[in-house]
Formats: sequence, structure tokens, C-alpha cells
Amino acid sequence: MKCLRLAAFIAILIPGWLGAQDALETRVFEVMPEFLQGLQNEEMDSPTPRFSDPFASSVVPGVQAVSARAMLEKMGIPFLDGATAFFDSRHGRLQVRHRPVFLDLIQGLIESQNTPRFVSLTTHLIQAPGPLLREMAQPGPNQRDVTESLNRLLLDSAKAGSKVKVMNSSHLDLSPGEKARLEAVTEQRHVGDVKIDAQGTATLKMEQRAEGFRLELLPYIHADNRSLELNLAMELPAGPGGPGSLARQAMPPFSSATVKTTFNLGSGQSRLLNLWKPSSADESEAGDMLQALFVTAEIIQAKPILKPTTDGVKVDLLRPKERLSHVFSMPDARWREDPRFFQRAASDAGTLKLTKALAEVCEFTVLDSQHFEVKGDLETLEIFQEWVAESWNQVPKNVGVTLNILRGPGHALRPLLVKSQGQHDHASIFKTARELVAEGQARWSTTAYVPTKPGMKAISQSAREHRYLSDLELRDPQVANWKTASQPLGTVFEIDPVLIDNGPLIHLPCTLTWQTASITPRRESLTFGNAYELPRSDIHLARLETLGKYRDGQIRLIAAWQPRGDEALNRDDLLELAFVTVNVLKNRAQPTEEPPKTPPQPEKKDAQSMDTRTYRVAPDFLSFTVLPTEVEKPTKSSAERARDILQAQGIPFPAGSHLVYSRGSNRLWVTQTPDNHALIEAFIAPEGCGGEEKSLAFTLHLFQADGDLIRDLLAGEAQGSDRGPLKPLLEGVGAGTVMPVSTLRLITEGGQQAAVQQVQEHLHTTAGTIGTDDPSQARSEKRLVGTQLDLEPVLGPDSFTIDVNLSPEHHTSAPLQREETLLPAASGKSEKNLSWTDFQAETIQTALTLTSGTPRILAVWKPSGKPEFETQDILHIAILEAEVIYVKE
Repeated sequence: MKCLRLAAFIAILIPGWLGAQDALETRVFEVMPEFLQGLQNEEMDSPTPRFSDPFASSVVPGVQAVSARAMLEKMGIPFLDGATAFFDSRHGRLQVRHRPVFLDLIQGLIESQNTPRFVSLTTHLIQAPGPLLREMAQPGPNQRDVTESLNRLLLDSAKAGSKVKVMNSSHLDLSPGEKARLEAVTEQRHVGDVKIDAQGTATLKMEQRAEGFRLELLPYIHADNRSLELNLAMELPAGPGGPGSLARQAMPPFSSATVKTTFNLGSGQSRLLNLWKPSSADESEAGDMLQALFVTAEIIQAKPILKPTTDGVKVDLLRPKERLSHVFSMPDARWREDPRFFQRAASDAGTLKLTKALAEVCEFTVLDSQHFEVKGDLETLEIFQEWVAESWNQVPKNVGVTLNILRGPGHALRPLLVKSQGQHDHASIFKTARELVAEGQARWSTTAYVPTKPGMKAISQSAREHRYLSDLELRDPQVANWKTASQPLGTVFEIDPVLIDNGPLIHLPCTLTWQTASITPRRESLTFGNAYELPRSDIHLARLETLGKYRDGQIRLIAAWQPRGDEALNRDDLLELAFVTVNVLKNRAQPTEEPPKTPPQPEKKDAQSMDTRTYRVAPDFLSFTVLPTEVEKPTKSSAERARDILQAQGIPFPAGSHLVYSRGSNRLWVTQTPDNHALIEAFIAPEGCGGEEKSLAFTLHLFQADGDLIRDLLAGEAQGSDRGPLKPLLEGVGAGTVMPVSTLRLITEGGQQAAVQQVQEHLHTTAGTIGTDDPSQARSEKRLVGTQLDLEPVLGPDSFTIDVNLSPEHHTSAPLQREETLLPAASGKSEKNLSWTDFQAETIQTALTLTSGTPRILAVWKPSGKPEFETQDILHIAILEAEVIYVKE
């Protein structure tokens, strides 16, 4: 009914509009690739358009046979006096030349479609003079939205000597109806319980407590799509804490403020949610000061992203009747077999011929196996562009997700939070972030890149495997059994993307654990016969669990938090912003930059001369086709059945031809004319019924380079750069700007698990016994240190698409050995009782679809274990090459 009302409204006002000679304007709208299909689903009983569809006699399902102009006319938009439209469905661009009033109506049509939405929430804990905050909390109409007052407080906080201070800021993106979590905490382990049995053996139970910032959010969007219900639980550090001094089982003291509530808020509005007195002694004695929690939430539409294009149809809407020419690029050669566009009989004969309806309105020229040229009018080229978009949507896809974490002063980064509000894409915010880094006002904390197949979980980790004391058993005052566990500290990033409608929308659950500061060591005192001091480490982490909705190419600032660390870091006003970029990576056939080489043909004296050639076929060749003659004559020989199979494919066997078949070696010896040999080779081919045996070769390249160079390569990978990521890196190696780290190559068969390693075995202690009387005993484990690649590939039926599960691992530095003591007081001396080892490893576990001969970026990590890795913007990048190798005779 929505479409009918719009058409009636336009019909009433058209006479007035046509009388006004408004100048025609051209607008480019960002729309979903399925935009026209959405209009078709909504259109109910619109009048027949004036536009005569040249494809009306050959409408086929799958390819849009109605142009954008025709569909908009159905919706009630008239196209008179030079007005026209063109829709590029592959890139989501709707170009319309019309009067402003109609362009505004088209904009309304676009916005009326059911676009997916997500929720963006920002919080600020601000300390300011009590009278100022109490006035803002007074009941009244201004309490409904305090955005202006909040912005004034944020500006005042950046001024020198201001009494307004931002104590905490956070940001979180998530989907409605889904719970998300964000925290920036310090984890402290301690002895939580001691149990003593009848023999006097004490077993110490370790516990863990986290101090800092926590946020849990569950939002719902109301039916009006303009307001929200927010279920919010938050814990905030109300005062500076510290590691303190543990005596027996005591925890370090700290203070916090908590909020748990449910409330409604209009999209884009800010609310003063809570007021309280500062709990810190220094702050509470400073006079009448209060702290206020402000919450800003908004509903964001997941709109399409207008990407730069190199292969889109270039149209001039000023000359809509002009005949255009465009070269279209297809992902592979299978488009020749589409019966919707080509006459079947002509295709079978080896010559492509358009259907009659298409041939009447355009000129069609085949350039090579993946390119063709069309000359026609706007509507005709639009139909072909939609067909090309459909073909590209059917190719195998991967989803590549890039994480960038930025750190900088709060006064420099909070304006980015404000600027990001109301935007569905944060490409401009990310550009500003890069400018801040170039100016020295901020720095990149880490970068990670994870690609995977849709519907497959992938996890990337670049971390120090930190070993700590997890269990302790004191048999008597002098003897102790100990055991350790490990925890990855660095960057651990996990994704599980799902493509909706084959790619226009990506649902992305992601989990992030990020170490915000170096470990803070301390010791915990315990008395059991003797006084022991247990080695402890305070771990500073940020964690994120959220589900987002993204468009292909979208960049979002998905989270922000204040990093935790030692007391000095906690007092600094720092922020970390997490940017996520999501791209759908489409695979295509092997590049066709050079024309395919024609294999040398045997010299032929005339068309009737015959020669004998050998063909290798699949083991199940005889079952390739079920022939009626097999039922009539089941006693036929293998050679006769093989001959019947070839004849069923239209291959003649004239007088003098002959065939011999060996089932044991899977070979055919065929005596035929050259023309018939060509037909046999076309049938018995790698993409036909098995043909030649194949192997799969994988090469893993690992490089170390400047972070900006690698981020540019990631952007090129997302845009489908023809240059590829490997060539610039190899050029950098030659120029000395890129360092090669490792290279591994492995050849295997499809369906087989395979591995290649360049490693050293390292023994490290994980548990043991210490004592003054008993000899020390230790339990050790073996760890492989170096570079290794495990994979399990499967070759697709087209013989150039490869699906592979893989898990490479690389150690960025030598294992770090450290020694700890328990310091039993009765011994009167310090004994180095415990020896532990930490490992610095980069790993990724993922599944990908690759194209033979096309290098892909497999992973990007922030390495660890060396001082320069911590102080400089250095990244590691892994490039994976996969190739199908045919086994020649």
C-alpha cells in the first residue's frame, strides 16, 4: 500500500511540477545491490510503464529484466523531458537525472526500504562542580536530551585549569536484541581458600578478581525506529587502585561504582543517568564536587558503501539516447553456457550467438574467456551489468576483517567519538586517526587481519604465552608440590561471519582480548609453618564481545575504553579506539593478462589423416555416463563402452579410427583425425570427467614491514587490486624496506592432511616438587619453536578453486625463561625454586577459498618479544599462494 499511496500523491502534484521549469540535476544514490528487487517486492498494482521493455519476450528468472527507469515509473515517478536513470547493481550505484522534487521522492523510496539497523552507545563519567551537575539534573523538558550540555562539559574538560574532568569514556557498537560486553580491567590472582587434610597437607585454591571498567548492554529498537530501550549494567573504578600488599589471603583494596538499570532514550539523544559523590579521598575533600554518568545512544542504518570502481559502466545522463560501449569482466569462462543470453544450438556449435531479443537491441563481441563488449543503450547495458553482478555474486567468497586499535590522549580522541555519531561508515574518522598518528598525537597499539569463509569461525593470536603458578600443595613446612598454567597476553581476535543474501550484509560476531599494559609483578605472603611469598602478576586487559551488522567495505569505530595498567597509567587520561573494517573478498579464475598459449598441434597433412594419442582418464570413467546400450548389451568390453561414451558426446569414429582402453592404468589409446582429437581433448579435460591427475602446491611467505605499508596492502586487497600483495613486498625486500622472515612450501594432494615445519624442540618445566630433604622433581613438556604450517585442502570441480583449512604458527623471538622463588623463611636464604618459560607465538586458525595462482593475505599480526616491537609500528604479514599442478606424462 505504501507504493500505491506514493503513486497517487505524485499523480495529484504532477501538473504543478510539470509547469515549473526546474533545472534537471544528477544525483548518485548509495543503494543496496538488491534495490530493484526490493521495489518489485513492494510494488502491487502500479500502472504499466511507458518504457517498452526490449526483453519482454525473453524474461527469465534470475536476471532483472526491468530497468531502473521502468521500475521507478511503476512506482509513480514520471520520466519526461530528458529525465533518465541508470542502476549499477554490482556496485550499488543508482544514477538519476531529474528535477529536485522527484530526486527527493526517490531518496524517500530508498530510505523507506527495510534497511538493517544497529545500535551505537557512548558513555562519559564526568566530574564537575556540584551546582553545575545538579542544575543539569533538574526535572524539566531539557532533561529529555542533554547533548548540548554534555558537549560543553567535554569542551571545558580540555581547557587548562578547568574543574571539569572526564574520569572515564567508553563506546560500543552492537545489534539490537543481542547482548554485548566491554571491559578494561586488571586481573589479580590470589589465594582464595586453604584446605588442610588429616595428614596436615594444605591445598591452596587460587582465585581471580578483576578491577576496573565493565559494561554489559542489551538494546531493543522500538517499532518507530526512532527510540530505544537500553538494559545497561556498568561498573566503574571510582578511585585509583593499586596492587597493594597481600597478607595471607587478603585482596588489594579498591573502590568502584556500579549502575544497573533499564530506560528509554530517543535515537541521538544524551541522558544524565546517575549522580554520586567521588569516593576518592583527594577528590571528596576538594569541595562540592560530583560525578555524573552520561549516556548517548543512536540507531544507525547499515547503508551500502560507495566503493571506487574501475569496471563500472560509464554513462552520461545528459545524453540518455546515446549508444554506449562497455567491456564487461566476468569471474570465469562459465558465462558462455548461460541459456538465458545465448542460443543453445549456436553455443553447442562453438559459436556464441545472443538470443533474438538481445541481438535486436545491441552488438555483442567476445574478447576472451572472461571479457566481452556490448554496444547498446542505457537500459540494455543496465541489464548486462545486472547479469555480471549476478555472476560475481555466485563466485566463492571469503570475508576479511581488519582490526586496528588506536591509543592517544583523551582530549585528542574524544572528538572522534563525537564526530562518529550519526554516521553509518567511519572511513573519515579512520582517516583522521591516521593523521593524528602522522602528527605524533596518537599511535597504533595493534593491527590484526583475519580472513575466513562465511559461516566458518577463525581465530588469530599474536601473544606471549605467560606461565603462572596455578596450584600449590604444601605437604609439610619444607615440601611443596607446584603446577603452572599459561594465558595468552597480546592480541587474540576471533570472528564468525555470516553473509546475508549472499553478501550485501555481513553479520559479524567478534571477540577480542587485548593486553593494554605490561605485567605488574608482585608477591603474595602466606604462612604455613614457614612464611612463603608466592609470585604473582597483575594482568591488564581489555575484552570485547559483540555482534555487528556491516556492509561490504564498511569501517566502524566499534569500541572505545580507557586502558588499564600501573597506578601512573591509570591516572593518565588515555583512550583506546578499536576500528573494524569488513570486506567481502571474491575469488575469480586465473588472471588472463596474457592470452592463453595454444599447445603445439601435430602436423597434419589433411583433414582425414589420423594419428594415435594417449589420454589419461578418471578411474570411474566408464561410469561417467549411463548409456541405454549398456542395458541392452551388458557384456560389452571396456573398450566398447569407452567408445560409446565418446560417441554419446558427439565424437564420430570414422573408418580407420580405433580405441584401446586399459582400466589398470586409466589410459585410452585413440587413433583419430585431428579434428576429432580436439573434441576428445575438450571432453577429457581437467574440468571434464577427471582427466589429468593434479597436485596442490602451497607457499607461505612471512614478511616484516612498516605498519602503514601493510595497512595500505590490506586496503588494496579489499579493493581487488590487480597488482596483488606479494609483488610490493618483494620489491621492498630488494629495496631494504621490508624484511623477509620465513618461507615455507608444501606440495600435497586434495583431501589429504599435510604439514611442513622448520622448528627446534624446546623442553620447559610445567610442574614439580621442591623441598629441603627430598630431591627436586620437575615435569617437562615439549614445545616446537619456529615456523610451521598445517593444512587440509580440497580441490573444487572447476580445477582452479581450492578450499583449505589451515593453521600456521610462527615464533617471533626466542623463548623467555624466568625464575621465581617461594622464599621459605626457615631456610634463611633465597632459593631459586621455580623456572618457567614464556613463548612468543603468532597463530591463525581459519578456512579459506582460494584461486589457483592468486596470492592472498593470510594474516597480519603485531609481533611481540623484542623491544622494537613495543616501541615502533612494526607488523608481520603472511601471504599464502596456492597453485594447481598438473602431473605430466
